Amino acid sequence: MAKSDSHSTRSYRLLTWGLFPAALLYTGFIAFKSRNNHYFTQRLGTYKKEIHSNQVIWCHCASVGEINTALPLLRCLVERGEHLLISTNTMTGKQALTKAKLDNSQHIFFPLDYSAFARNLIKTFSPKLFLLFETELWPNILHTIARHNIPTAIINGRISEKTLHAPSLILKNYKSALSKVCKIIASSEENATRFLALGANSEVITALDNLKFASISTTSNTSDECPIDYPFLLCASTHQGEEQLIIKQWKASKPENIGLIIAIRHPHRKKEVCKILEDEQLSYHLHSSSPKSFSKNEIYIIDTLGQLMPFMKKAQFVFMGGSLVPIGGHNIIEPAQFGRCIFIGPHHDDFKDIVNDLKKCAGITIVNDANHLISETLRLFKDREAQAQLGNNAKNYLNSKKQVLTNYQDAVFKLIDDQAR
Repeated sequence: MAKSDSHSTRSYRLLTWGLFPAALLYTGFIAFKSRNNHYFTQRLGTYKKEIHSNQVIWCHCASVGEINTALPLLRCLVERGEHLLISTNTMTGKQALTKAKLDNSQHIFFPLDYSAFARNLIKTFSPKLFLLFETELWPNILHTIARHNIPTAIINGRISEKTLHAPSLILKNYKSALSKVCKIIASSEENATRFLALGANSEVITALDNLKFASISTTSNTSDECPIDYPFLLCASTHQGEEQLIIKQWKASKPENIGLIIAIRHPHRKKEVCKILEDEQLSYHLHSSSPKSFSKNEIYIIDTLGQLMPFMKKAQFVFMGGSLVPIGGHNIIEPAQFGRCIFIGPHHDDFKDIVNDLKKCAGITIVNDANHLISETLRLFKDREAQAQLGNNAKNYLNSKKQVLTNYQDAVFKLIDDQAR
């Protein structure tokens, strides 16, 4: 068996080096597009140490969602006196971290999955521990970290059903990589079972509630202003394909006394969304535009990052995007904390456990398509009692999860203390 694993590891390395020209071109394209040279150099393993500590904890959060999830725990680590090296794969992840203004930390871009790049990072920062948040498994990097005797833990671990059906070569390398992990804190019992199925050692797996519940304490007290003074449906974090479906159905339904707000997941797509509205001959207003005057008859487009919470706090209805199309959905905890009436589409695999829990306590409405979304919005708009009950049920569900951050904090602090012995 060991021989087979060794062969699969070599095959995976050959595969990644065969793909290196494409990875190099894509990395260069993103760096050029974002006008950020550090993105290119750091993804290729060139780093400069800026943090003043020889005992850093390296935390990897792929993008915005993982940063927002990890922030409560990262703040606990900083308050404990730890120095953090935080890596992301994306520019938007970096922007989210910059906005958080986290002390005693340095941001870097995560290296591509090549041992040489990981070795350069380790040589520069000498991390004492590697915390990998949520879903990403990078076999070459995890093997390199293990060879340098750096303990690795997966935090709020999540494995999709699709991952379990990956090609054999990938599955063997996932199993080999997981054998190097000293602790896995899964975000649910189901995810713990999936880690076992992927080949992780049962002795290192612990199941807790989703760390996303801890974001309640960090986002609910937003002081930003929402400029909307009329009832509205907020379609949050929408993806390509969803806006067109929603806009067409909104136009066909001709709703009165309620507005439509669309917050694009990736703001660089705003021209595409504006083109859809223009083709449908619908007027619209961009959040980034000036002057700020607009009417309820205009569809309001949030085309900026980091300004969603004030709208979510004031909305009557919130639809979480990435769920009418097969993306996996987005964080429904955010609208639930404000007691909003929540909708989500059929493609919510990334939040399946939470959606199922909310469904059991009548705290969410699962819609089949855009037509169902708009019709349910208009129905509930006329039934204020049912609307309020859905929101209260969601908020009460979240109130039962207040211990989550303490549980994660205790587990991670124990891990740090155990490794220090």
